[in-house]
Amino acid sequence: GIAATSYKAIAGGDWRRIILVGPSHFVAFEGFAVDDSTAWDTPLGRVPVDQETVKALLARDSRFRVYPPAHEREHALETQLPFLQETLKDFRIVPIIVGSHEAEAARVLADAFVDLLRDPRTLALTFFMPVMQLFLLGYAATNDVRNVPLIVFDQDKSPASRTLLDAYRTADYFHLDYDLNNESEMRQL
Repeated sequence: GIAATSYKAIAGGDWRRIILVGPSHFVAFEGFAVDDSTAWDTPLGRVPVDQETVKALLARDSRFRVYPPAHEREHALETQLPFLQETLKDFRIVPIIVGSHEAEAARVLADAFVDLLRDPRTLALTFFMPVMQLFLLGYAATNDVRNVPLIVFDQDKSPASRTLLDAYRTADYFHLDYDLNNESEMRQL
């Protein structure tokens, strides 16, 4: 799919800073919530947060702020980390949750992107479709996703893929319907 193609396209690149931008699914707030923790933990290990860039964003504009409630239950960014860990090696993240959807806030974020992307080893991954939904529908619509049916065909069967699959099994967001063993089982669905 699209995500697999995207990760394949960045594989092997010398990306050192990954800016992750996604919508707030659970908390309404103004501005942009950055996370100033030292690292995020995943089933595949720790991913360091780029503290220097986070501090620069905080100093840049008051719309950038540390707001822990925005990150507490949010999944839009963290679900990308295992894929990044498998695709890239030595990188840091700049996690940004979007709370504001007005044009002026978008301009502030775009200006920050322009400055950050001057470093050729910076990659920005944005997840804007849900942001656009929230912009159009406001907070009347819920994006609280639970029990998404999940079908898995794990060709790798490595400890890393098993760890990742176990994390999906224990998450409230997914319901494992099938754990397939071969392509013929996949075609039967």
